[in-house]
Amino acid sequence: MSLVALGSALAATNVTAPAGGGLAPLEVRVDLAAGRVDANGATVPIAIDHGRLPDEAAVTVEDIPIGAGRHVVHVRVPSREDASPEAGPMVVWEAILAAGRPDPIFAGVTGFVAGDPGERTGKAVQIVPDGDRSFVLVGDVREDLDLCGRYPTLLDPLALYPASLTLRPATVHRLGAEERARAEKIEGAAARAPASAPAPASAPAP
Repeated sequence: MSLVALGSALAATNVTAPAGGGLAPLEVRVDLAAGRVDANGATVPIAIDHGRLPDEAAVTVEDIPIGAGRHVVHVRVPSREDASPEAGPMVVWEAILAAGRPDPIFAGVTGFVAGDPGERTGKAVQIVPDGDRSFVLVGDVREDLDLCGRYPTLLDPLALYPASLTLRPATVHRLGAEERARAEKIEGAAARAPASAPAPASAPAP
């Protein structure tokens, strides 16, 4: 992706997910002045104090193909403050929206937002590209628990199923597709049991 295209994607406050898989198009617009997201006429409030809402350039609104011809929209609205040890984690509000649903598939504040420093907990949304589609995952996160420094390390992950548009428990890869592709392949072979030792010869008769 070019730098120009990337900058346009990051600065977007509206997107239209195409129709497909039995779903109608979905037009989503972030209205920072009103503190809300409009999705095909439905209104979803952004759960961040109005004074902490960011500039439009910080908002991300993405069309996510999830397979079976279906699309959802991922909205990410960070708070205005930068994260710091003194201020605590930056508040980020995220939502996963789909056409034909009156309520978001997921909407809420993500990141380490509860508990004491070093032991904070929260939620995280992870979008994992896989060819011409992406997996949408939501799970719990803990500040004191990760996989080799990878964030987010999702605990009890839920995956978005294209057919039902619901989040359900799933077993997911802990390594990204690129990491798996770069991993050294090890050929295995069945272990063979050692041959049995010969029985000792009988002592000669006296």
